[in-house]
Amino acid sequence: MRQHRPSLGGSQGQSKRKLAPQLEVDSDTKEPLPLRPTKRQRTENDCPSLYEVCCFPQTRPWKDVYKERFMIGLNWNHGRFRTRMFEGHTDSIMCLQFDAAILATGSYDATIKLWDLETGKLRRSLVGSKDKTIKIWNFDDKESFTLRGHKDDVNSVQLDLHSRTLLSASDDFTLRLWDLTTRQCIKTFEGHCGQVQQVSFLPPHLETALSRSDAEMISDPAICTGTSTPSARSALAGDFLANPDRVLPPQYAVSAGLDNTLRLWDIFSGKCVRVFFGHTDGVWALAADILRIVSGAGDAQVKVWDLTKTECTRTIPGHREPVTCVSLSDAMFCTGSDDGQARLFDFRPEAKF
Repeated sequence: MRQHRPSLGGSQGQSKRKLAPQLEVDSDTKEPLPLRPTKRQRTENDCPSLYEVCCFPQTRPWKDVYKERFMIGLNWNHGRFRTRMFEGHTDSIMCLQFDAAILATGSYDATIKLWDLETGKLRRSLVGSKDKTIKIWNFDDKESFTLRGHKDDVNSVQLDLHSRTLLSASDDFTLRLWDLTTRQCIKTFEGHCGQVQQVSFLPPHLETALSRSDAEMISDPAICTGTSTPSARSALAGDFLANPDRVLPPQYAVSAGLDNTLRLWDIFSGKCVRVFFGHTDGVWALAADILRIVSGAGDAQVKVWDLTKTECTRTIPGHREPVTCVSLSDAMFCTGSDDGQARLFDFRPEAKF
């Protein structure tokens, strides 16, 4: 069995003295005219963070926004994208994440590399370590603790801050839901016939659409029971039942396993409600948003799936070796592979590489 790597856990510019602008004078009245607004030069430190871009977007004409979103949607549907490669790791890339400016990749070579998305250049390389436990760090009070319960290596975790829960995927063929308040495992999910490599909560916006079509979309009734979901708080019990005001975790999650499948889970019932078939080798990676799932597998292929129809809408080749990690945004996604490469697939109409 292959070893698994751990997940991804300024200089100040010199001040410049500026001369006061000269006032312009009206030739007739000899009165000073108002100053023309000067265009402020944007510096590297002025670049907006991903939080600022998402939460405090600049006002744009609605026609421009609509046109851009329409073009991005067309590019997704017709497979039009531009690709950038990031090379530097000496072994397989097993995890990655990106925001508006930086791509972070983690590899079997025990390093984490930070890349500039615009230039493709390596900005920093960090040395990591190997550990088989789930560790939680709270940087506010500098507290840390360990979650134990899996019977084999833990390959993936995802945190939901609002509900203070965590999902984990393991080589013991199971997923586990953890309550970070009580530090206990509150639910175990069984159904995969191979090691579970990746897990992800799905956005809450999908709950209505998925609930309506569960009965129609169950791929294997013997595995996906489709039984009615009990009361969410009763199902999770413990602190969720004792504190009715506590935020619940998202209702759905999706996982990827070495049994060549992706599986959709109802968090409250603990049941598998859909199975996605299509990869011809073990599925190592996935990422999901409100429109799609993107998966990577040992067959060196990347597949894009329709969440509500359990259908593969596009297969994207490119890597020479198994695709081991995927990260996704609305207009692009990034993949990492055993070939040591990371690839960025950009669906924005203005993307230029």
